[in-house]
Amino acid sequence: MARRRKQSGAGGFVYFLGPILGYFVPAVFVAIWIYFEARSAILARDLRDAGHAVDTGMATALPAIYAQAEESDGRLAELYQEGDDQSLDRRADGRFDGRSKLGRQLNHEIVAAESDLQEAGDLSARIIGALSARSAARTAVLSWAGLTAFLTLIDGREFMPASALASLFAAVIGLSTYVLARIFMRN
Repeated sequence: MARRRKQSGAGGFVYFLGPILGYFVPAVFVAIWIYFEARSAILARDLRDAGHAVDTGMATALPAIYAQAEESDGRLAELYQEGDDQSLDRRADGRFDGRSKLGRQLNHEIVAAESDLQEAGDLSARIIGALSARSAARTAVLSWAGLTAFLTLIDGREFMPASALASLFAAVIGLSTYVLARIFMRN
């Protein structure tokens, strides 16, 4: 008489995990995609309202923002050089002593230039973040749909296992796209 083998708990785990990976995760991918598309549209509208030339991709605004940042940085260098040329004393925070009229004027202009530089940096970071997240969400949804279609139509698998496998693949691809987009768009 043959011994009966004990069943491992993996069958129940796969039975439970299959519908989650097959139906819920793709629905989450689509919801995330819709969220980031809407967030990108709102950011594009805000950029247009602020006077930036923006298309639907928003990447066209980045060169102008970088130019604004370089202009502000150059203006800061000029202001500090002007104060140094006039031999103005410096405070502990690096700005000029406010006892002279020129020192007060330069400090005021330095604050304005630093504010412009900070604003350009914040704006470019928002654009890069929005573009990266939107690209990652699109890639995840499209790779899930493509791999699920391939596995069910070409390979002949059932929808549930194909969708579960495609969900895992899409999560890896979407995350990789997000990380790579953040790295390459910052440089």
